[in-house]
This record gives sequence, structure tokens and C-alpha cells, in this order.
Amino acid sequence: MLTHLIYIGTLSTAIRLHITTRLTIGGQLLQIGKLQKMVTLRALFAVALLLAIVSVAAGVQQHNPLIAALAVQENAQIHSKMTHVSSLSSDHVVSVHAITSALPGGGKLYVYKLPDGTVERVPTPPANFRPATANAATLAEYDFPPRPAGGSKLATWERSMQAFKSDAPPPAAITITAQGGIRSNDVCGTDSGYACNWGGYYMDAPSGYSYEAADEVNTAPNVTNNGTCLESGIVPRASIWVGLGGVGTDLVQQGIEWCNGPTLPIQPRWYPFEEFVPGEHVAFCGYSTWYMPEGDVVNNALRFGASNNPPLAVFWMENNTTGVAHSCDVNVQSSWNFTFDGSTADFITEEQVNDGSDGLAKYADFTTQNDSAETSLAGGTWYSLASQTHSRLITGCPTSYTQVPQAIGSDQESFIMKWNAYRYSCS
Repeated sequence: MLTHLIYIGTLSTAIRLHITTRLTIGGQLLQIGKLQKMVTLRALFAVALLLAIVSVAAGVQQHNPLIAALAVQENAQIHSKMTHVSSLSSDHVVSVHAITSALPGGGKLYVYKLPDGTVERVPTPPANFRPATANAATLAEYDFPPRPAGGSKLATWERSMQAFKSDAPPPAAITITAQGGIRSNDVCGTDSGYACNWGGYYMDAPSGYSYEAADEVNTAPNVTNNGTCLESGIVPRASIWVGLGGVGTDLVQQGIEWCNGPTLPIQPRWYPFEEFVPGEHVAFCGYSTWYMPEGDVVNNALRFGASNNPPLAVFWMENNTTGVAHSCDVNVQSSWNFTFDGSTADFITEEQVNDGSDGLAKYADFTTQNDSAETSLAGGTWYSLASQTHSRLITGCPTSYTQVPQAIGSDQESFIMKWNAYRYSCS
């Protein structure tokens, strides 16, 4: 069943429209779009046309509910410049099936075309793939990080590439759902070295430059838990990630998270994720059952080509302990209004606070290493964390805090994170 809820505000030279289009599929409510805009009287005809098109698309829902939902969203985008498709409602999950094709050398490409036009590509190398000896073009084809020029970056890269082992292909379908109130956020409250959600460091880009890549290696820490996502009446949540942006601008990030969801299992394990903020965090490259056992070493390599058209994020993560690695790339849609300037690179452990029952997961001290960022994707310069202006963030306030990053090590690219409390209380 398709319904349109329309509220028309005060009439004058323009009309304020509040339009919510909803599609009921199998008893579940799918919110297709929500619009609150000032429009001229002439625009009413365009709105009427939009609603007519959406109504026609709903007629096919009894034959294929998923196609109906996708068609309605696409028509809303094509036929009206006044609105864009919103996230799906919190009680609805849509499955998006992969389109597959062969890659040279025996690999396979999985392409997921999401309802809002986003395309996620997951290239999977063949079983005999050896990234340590692959040429630059082959590494790029499979979204593996390029070979560094030398130094400690090259040594870290070679260890990871030599440890690589092939894994199962991505799922035939991935699930897309709404935030449900569980998400990572841009940093908040950074006055005097304290933040309400972030703990760790971020580094400023050199004057006149922007970051387009960031690396981090860390251990998935042990977490005090009783085998569930409930500890002493508290839901313990945490995410450990590397990101670009987020300080006065939008954010792209990847990492691991504990007891978080929503498209990941809410279980006491470290599950990899990827995310554009503001937006929905999702299972890393579609692998919703992949997790990092406590004590295993996690290698993150994030790249974001803001100058690409459309901008393109390349996500790569390896469990260095097992050698299993996955990678994918995602294009940024203009409808997101994603603002990114690459002014910071971030190495963060985040407290996920969604309601009064949440707290910071009680993790054991762990070390982040190889914290560094590159100023361009094509032969740019890598900078270690301490080599540039950087900011240390404690989560909370001077009188009450949940976690504290320790001083940067002598290698200029490592530090220890220490848990202090489940929650902070600041006036």
C-alpha cells in the first residue's frame, strides 16, 4: 500500500511542503522519501507529477516488493530536483543482490547497486593471488594498497602482503537498513583536549594540502564481557577506526566495532565496518559474518579520491594474524551532499552512546601503530602522526572521562589507548 502524507503551510508567494511517501510491503513500513522545502506555486505541478509516478511504481509491488521499492526511489530522484531519497526506515531491511563478472587472471567482481544509486564494487582475487609480487595495475584492480616507496611503510606493507590468504567470496546479497540511532559521528566538544565521543588523535594536513589516504595497525583488544552485549546493566559499545575528515567536515572511515550493529550482528565480537558520516555504517565490503578475534592484529588502509568524479573511497582491511583480507570501493553520490576537505586524518576509539543504557566497552590497553596519512593517492608524501600538528582527545571532561590516549611513541606513529570507565558525567 502506498500513501502520501502532505502538509501545506501558509500560502503566500511560496508554499512550505512537508511530504512523506511511505510504502507498506508485507506489513512493514518503508519510508521512501521525506521533503520539507519552500517551493513556488508553479512547483506544485511538479510535485503532483512526482506523486503520480510513485503511485504507478507501487502497482508492481505485489509481484516484486524489492523492485517496487527501488523503482519508487529511483523515480523520486529522476523526476524531482527538489528532493532526494532518504534512508530506509528503522524497521525495514532491503537485500541488494550482486551482479558478477570475471576479472583478468581468474578473479571475480561483485557489484552491488544500492537503492540511492551508490555502487559498491568488491573485487575478489583468485586463490593463487600473491599481492607481494603483483604489479601496480593488478593491485589497483583488486583494491589493494599500492606498494610504498620504502622505509617502515614498505616493511609493514610487505609483511601484510606476504601474510595474505584468499577467503570465501562476498555474499550473493547484502542488507541495507536505516541507522536505527546507532552510528559513528563527527567529533564533538573538542575544547581543551576533551571530546564527547572520540578518544585518540587526529592530525592536521600540511598547509595547502589535503589527506587522501590513512593507515593504522592495531590489536583487537580483549573486552571484559559475559558472552553477551550486556555488562552490569550496561550495553558496552566501542569502535576503533581510522578516518579522513570529521573535524568540521564530513567523514569517511573504516575499522572494527563491538556490540554495535545495525547491519552487523550485535554480539560481543569485533566486527569490521565501513562508513560515510553522516550516513549508515555497514558491514565491511558486505562481509557481515567476518570478525576479528580478540588479540588478532588488524591492518587498515583507507583511501579517498575526493578529486575523482564521482569521489571514490577504497577500503582495505587485513587480519594480519590469519592473513585474511577484504577490499572494496564505493562511489559518493551527489545527493548525499557529502562535504569533504581532507583537512585531518583520524586515529580514534569511539564511545558509542545511543541511549541511557549504553557505555564504553571495557577493553584492555591496546596499541595503535603505523598511524600515518598521505597527501595524495598518486605518489604523494606520507606523514607520521607526530610529524604534523596533531590533537589529543580524551573522552569526557577533566573531572570524568571514559578513555585516555597515552603519549605518542618515539616512532612518531604509535600510542596506547587506556579504558577508564563505562561512562562519564560532566556538567
